[in-house]
Amino acid sequence: MLFLSLFTDPEERDLFVYLFKRYERMLRSKALKIVHNPSDAEDCVATAFERVGRLLAADPGRLKEFGVPRAVSYLVAAVTNEAKNLVGCSAYRTKADFSFEDAHGLSDEGASVEELAIRREDHQQLVELVNGLAEKYRTPLVMHFYLQLSDKEIAQALSISENYVSVLCHRGRELLKRQLKDLREKEGQV
Repeated sequence: MLFLSLFTDPEERDLFVYLFKRYERMLRSKALKIVHNPSDAEDCVATAFERVGRLLAADPGRLKEFGVPRAVSYLVAAVTNEAKNLVGCSAYRTKADFSFEDAHGLSDEGASVEELAIRREDHQQLVELVNGLAEKYRTPLVMHFYLQLSDKEIAQALSISENYVSVLCHRGRELLKRQLKDLREKEGQV
């Protein structure tokens, strides 16, 4: 953590060290769920902390302005992106011992090519619908279902109550169900 010397404010440096000590394990767990390799997950966390640390050190006072919940949210996003980048790069893909189909539940020994194509299309439609949701619904849904954060962790990261996180996730799911139903009716698949 040589980049810590870039922090000019000792309070901000201490706060960043606190963030590392307090949240490193949780962030490593999040990365591990994506990369499925402990050493790669550790690399993702270290790289994300270094990048975020350099950005925050370059702008004195920004970390204090962010506060812990927002900084943690920023770190979760950075670690997730690092892990996705690692999984997505072709060099890693050749070493990986799992396939895209296995990771997304699209592989089925007894499934026909048509069934697999329909599953992939459904998955893509769902991704597009989630991305089309309003930010207030999309963020908690992604944090809950994709990052697998608890309502408590999401509430802390977004500085809202756990109950409100639950409400937003429920409403977001209902919106998605309605949109999927409308899409199916439009396609004549109901």
